[in-house]
Amino acid sequence: MKRFLFLCLILTALTQRAQAQDRGNAPSVELSGGVNHSTFNDEGADCLCWLKFLGADVIFYERGPLRFSSGAQFRGSGSEYKSGEDFGEGESYFFETREQLDYLYFPVDARYEFGARKIKPFVRGGGMLGFLLSAKSKTTMTFNGRKDENETDIKAQKKSANFALNLGGGVSFPLGKFRGTVSMRYLLGLTNVVKSKNTPSAQTRDLTYSVGLGIPLF
Repeated sequence: MKRFLFLCLILTALTQRAQAQDRGNAPSVELSGGVNHSTFNDEGADCLCWLKFLGADVIFYERGPLRFSSGAQFRGSGSEYKSGEDFGEGESYFFETREQLDYLYFPVDARYEFGARKIKPFVRGGGMLGFLLSAKSKTTMTFNGRKDENETDIKAQKKSANFALNLGGGVSFPLGKFRGTVSMRYLLGLTNVVKSKNTPSAQTRDLTYSVGLGIPLF
């Protein structure tokens, strides 16, 4: 069902691109970067916040307030798990694990802008297919003030692809011949990223704040 939905999104985007070429609409590219808040939906997972979002979206169809785009996005996803206890008198034990997964996503996105003023609010949504680039687990154990850190490659334990829905909104505004954007996006992962059936399932949940710059290609 997930693959069928993503295929429908791709076919729709390709159809709109063909129509755009017939009408002579000039494509543009929007470059963006920002902060990504990420977590897994499993019990006990805490949020990670890092500067790991870069995107390049090609707007290949535009008609009035409606735009269709596709491109590539680099996202850092993951979660943090903490446990421990302070016994007093200088005795304590703390354990922290950070799972960090880097993905390259290919989105198919629709955006609708409101109003006729220079500053325009917009909503957006679509589907994304992500491919895992790397996965690491960083463990920090602190016992009575002594810290021990260890990093492990866990890519073999994670699935190589992640299908997700992307929803969000923001505002766009003119910057000379370019156009700037400030936006927020929520990525809802639909794939259990864990391979093992004996491990609790985990799906990605990302909240991204970004700024972007739209550049005409012609």
